[in-house]
Amino acid sequence: MSLTALFKNKTVFSLEVVPPKKDSPKEAILPTLQQLQSINPDFISVTSGAGGSDHYTGTVQIADLIQNQLNIPAVAHVPGLYQTREQVLNLLDNL
Repeated sequence: MSLTALFKNKTVFSLEVVPPKKDSPKEAILPTLQQLQSINPDFISVTSGAGGSDHYTGTVQIADLIQNQLNIPAVAHVPGLYQTREQVLNLLDNL
C-alpha cells in the first residue's frame, strides 16, 4: 500500500527519527527502532538533520534499515536547499 493511500483510509500514526551522528555506527539506532516498531507506526520518516550533504548518507542508510530490516515504510527527507540538481538526483538514486 502506498503512503498516500494510508491517508485516505484512516488517521495515520507516524514517527520521525534523526540519524546518528556521522561518526556513530548506523546500527546504534537499531535497538531504539525495534522498540518503536512495537507501537506499530504506519511509517517512520527520517530527517536529514544538520551537517550538510554527508549527513544525507545517514538518512538513506537509516531509511533503508527501517524499510528493509524492520518492514516499516520509511520516508526520507530530501531537502534541495543548498544542493545542486546532481546532488539531489544522486541522493534519490540511493533511496
